[in-house]
Formats: sequence, structure tokens, C-alpha cells
Amino acid sequence: MKKKILVLLIVAIILPAMASSQKKIKLFQAIKNKMVKAKINGNGNGHYGKCVDVSLENLTSQTLNIDVETGQKFICAGDTAQDLMVTQAAAVALGPWKKESEPVYAMCIKKHRNAPKLNTSYNIGGLAEGYLLELAIIIEKHSIQDMGGQAAVWVLTDSASMENVSGTSKENILLLTTFLKNAIYEATHMPDPLMTEYYISGVLAFELNAESTGSVFAYDKTGKQISVLCKNMPFKEGANKYDFRLVNPAIKKDNQYFVRLIIGEKIVKEISLMAQLN
Repeated sequence: MKKKILVLLIVAIILPAMASSQKKIKLFQAIKNKMVKAKINGNGNGHYGKCVDVSLENLTSQTLNIDVETGQKFICAGDTAQDLMVTQAAAVALGPWKKESEPVYAMCIKKHRNAPKLNTSYNIGGLAEGYLLELAIIIEKHSIQDMGGQAAVWVLTDSASMENVSGTSKENILLLTTFLKNAIYEATHMPDPLMTEYYISGVLAFELNAESTGSVFAYDKTGKQISVLCKNMPFKEGANKYDFRLVNPAIKKDNQYFVRLIIGEKIVKEISLMAQLN
């Protein structure tokens, strides 16, 4: 009995120590902080699907969990092939000083360039924003990793015709075209002839019992999502603050809006705001 208790005590000590030695970090931040060396290359599988390989080398003595975010852009190093955007998040676990390679789902965001070839080299870019990020999240959520999803991306990035959204199921086509119609309308529609813009801003203050990853979304008074403020952002245990300012054509004069922090599928914090003149 004493032996079993001793074993349990050892496990209780070792497991937290192992967990604390692991670090979760976004790919962009890991490269910026020189924690990893990255090679991002086309793999010859075209311009959508698992078309890009992310090869990483851990330059630290820590175990790193690298988060390749949905919406992350990869920019062609030679400016000859299409730039790409990640359409399904990926995680790469790297032991100390180890190397790993992961094929990642992505789609082209430069229609009029050539598809990446085997070993076409890429540099890491910024994160997609606004409607493009929202579209990437829809593609990920509904697994539309096909020509239909790619055609929808080109509607936003290259002003392609919405009639080209095909090559997927009827349900996916309806989902994509409905989103695109709303996005294009909201992007081009202004609330008055003076082209007046409105915004919402504020601070989400909250406390967590443990380190968590959460997303922040903005909604109108009908409950319709109008923007993704952040996705899969790490928050620390204890007190946290998330500052935001959102200018969006969907924000109208005298209307009320809601900003929610969601962890898992639970609304952890919600605040209501009124539109303000920009």
C-alpha cells in the first residue's frame, strides 16, 4: 500500500513538471522570437487542400506546441506563385531541438499567379482579417476543402464572380454564396450618403481558473455574428483584459452590439455596446 502511495506521489510531482515544460505558441510568434526555424514549401499538390508543408526545427530546450492558425497567410518568397492562406488549423508538437514536418490545408489568395510547385518557398505573412478570416473559419468548420471553398476565397481576394462557386455540395454552395452575398453587401453598403462610419470599442475583463484558449466575436442585436475579433488566443490563469476597437460596415448608428469571449462552447464573458461615430 505504501509503495502504491509513493508511486502516485511521484506521478503527481512529475506530470505537472512535464506540463509546465511544454509551451504553446503561435507559429508567427515562435518564428519572430527565434524559437523555431521554419521552412514553408509547396508540396506539389496544387493550390488547395493539403498543398503546403510546414517544416519546423525547435531551437530551444523546451517542448513546443506550435499553433498554425486558421487564416495564417504564407507569402511566396519568389513572388512567382500564388500566396496562400491556411484553411484548417494545425498543431505541431516539437520536442527540444527536434524537427517535424506537417502538411497543412491552405487555399490560394492570388488567383492570377501559378499554383505552387514542389518546393516553392514561402515566408510567413500576417493573419487574414475581417470577412476573409470569417470565410476561412467557415471552410474549416464545414470541411469545404475543395474547389468550391477555393472559388469562394477568390470572390473576396480577386473579385471573382460568385457564379464560379461550384465543385462542392449544394449545401456548401448555398452556405458559401449566402455568406458572400452578405459580406459584399455589408462591405459596400453605407448607412448614409455621407459615408459615415461607426465603431464599437471596449475592454473584456475576466478571470480564469486555468490557462485557456478562447475566441472573441462581435454580434448585432439579432444575434448575427458580424466579426471575429480574435480566434484561439491564449489567455493566462487569473485576471485578463482584452482591448478591442472594431470599425465595420455592419455597425449602424444607434444600434446595440454584443462582444463575447467564448472558451470551448461556453460564453465566459459578454458586454453590450452602442455604436459610436468614427
